[in-house]
Amino acid sequence: MTARLRIFFDVDGVLIDGWHARPERRRRWDTTLRRDLGIDPEALSRALFQPPPGGGPAPIDRCSLGEGEIEPLLEALLPALGYGGGVESFLDYWFSRDAAVNSDVLALSRRLRARGAQLYIATAQERRRAGYLWQTPGFSRDFTRMFHTAALGLPKRDPAFFRAIDTLLGPAAAPPLMVDDRAEVCAAARAAGWEACLFDAPADLVGHPRVAALLAG
Repeated sequence: MTARLRIFFDVDGVLIDGWHARPERRRRWDTTLRRDLGIDPEALSRALFQPPPGGGPAPIDRCSLGEGEIEPLLEALLPALGYGGGVESFLDYWFSRDAAVNSDVLALSRRLRARGAQLYIATAQERRRAGYLWQTPGFSRDFTRMFHTAALGLPKRDPAFFRAIDTLLGPAAAPPLMVDDRAEVCAAARAAGWEACLFDAPADLVGHPRVAALLAG
């Protein structure tokens, strides 16, 4: 049974050292943005991640739900922030600096795969960064498939996100395991009948009873 365990890894805060649910653990990608591209990082953050005055999701969150694409959003936004370069150059800059792979987590995932676990990624992403992460850091080599919010049109805090994955993959021999740094995502996974590991360090995953049994067996 444990040899067929499906394990789903979050990206930011788990596979990637960048944004983390705990503010003191966050590793910013934009610390030299003003020097390199002439863009105020705080102004960019407000424009992308702050909900509009009338309410509703922030612009980047709309993209992450598949309700818009990042390219036209940036085409309209970047000139107002003083950037004269192209959108593709900006995306390359952003994605490359926000892709610091947690080598300890990746090494642990490879141990689990060698023990028979089926490894997947489940993440909140807009389409372009999801594609970048799948190809450029090489996650496609270590994980069978990536499920992301823009493709499913559902937020990860909704149990329907996890039920949609169940539908796409078909029945599992045992409840899948979600590894995530956000408590609300872990709660949503459990509400969908999954198990969850609230992640802060690889030891949290190693200590999960099913993972410990898999590694020991």
